[in-house]
Amino acid sequence: MLDPVFVSIDEAAAMTSESQWTVKQKLRAGIYRAKKSGRRTLILVASILEHASNLPDAVFAPPSRAAVSAPPKPRRHYRRRSSAPNSNPSQRLRAER
Repeated sequence: MLDPVFVSIDEAAAMTSESQWTVKQKLRAGIYRAKKSGRRTLILVASILEHASNLPDAVFAPPSRAAVSAPPKPRRHYRRRSSAPNSNPSQRLRAER
């Protein structure tokens, strides 16, 4: 099967895992090259692949020793407020005054 030469904006967004808005922004910026066929905008697949090959490599920091060896923090449990009126002692004092 032949590889496509052109893709639509929807297909380019799916290919690159970008939104349609981002694809259109890259077209406006000249990052992707496109041709018109009637009303359709067709993006050159070669320009998408060229842009992808020019992206920098991802660099990840090694995990810190604290993150590797520290045990997880215990979860805090909060008491639910009572729905009864004047259940709080300070509220009771205010009500008695």
